[in-house]
Amino acid sequence: MKKYPLILLILLFGITLIGLNSCNDDNCSLTTTSAATFDLLSSNSHSSIALTEAVTITASTIADVTVRDTLPDGSVVDKVVKDSILNDTIYNAEKKLSKLKIPLSYSTKTTITIQYTELLKDEIEIKHRPIPFVSDINCGVLMFYQIEDIKYTTNALDSITIANPKVTNEETVNFNMYYTIAE
Repeated sequence: MKKYPLILLILLFGITLIGLNSCNDDNCSLTTTSAATFDLLSSNSHSSIALTEAVTITASTIADVTVRDTLPDGSVVDKVVKDSILNDTIYNAEKKLSKLKIPLSYSTKTTITIQYTELLKDEIEIKHRPIPFVSDINCGVLMFYQIEDIKYTTNALDSITIANPKVTNEETVNFNMYYTIAE
C-alpha cells in the first residue's frame, strides 16, 4: 500500500515532464506581424535615400464599428456604425526615413497618408487580398496579403512600383518609392 503514492508521484512527474517538453517543441515564427515594406529610392540613380524633413505617416481603413450608445432613459445599446474610417499613426514626425514598414488592413484596402508639411502630402491606396496562413495549429493564424493594385498622388513623390506582391512576415521589399532629389 505504501508503494502506491510513490508510483503515483513518479507517474505524475513523468506526465508533467512530457507535457513541458511538448510545449518547447513548436516551430512557431517569432515574427507574427505582416507589414508592407517600402524602400525609398532616388528617381535618377535608384539608390537608397532618406527623407530629410520630419514626416508623419498614417494608415487608414474603412470598417464597420460597434459603439455603445446611451439612450435618454439611461439604457445602453450597441449600435453598428457602417463605413467608419479608422486611422492609426505609423510614424509620427520621423526624420531620416529610408524604409517604411506599414501594416495592412484585414479588409481589402489600406490608405496611407504621408504628411510632409502642413500643406504638402501624398496619399497611397493599396488594394490587397488578405490570406490567412496557418503553419501549425499551435501557432495560431498569420495574415499574409497579395497586392492587387496601387494608386497614389504625386505631390512630392514621383512613382511607386511593386517589387514583390506577396506580403508575409518575412523581411522583403514589397514597394519601391521614388523621389526626385538634387544629387
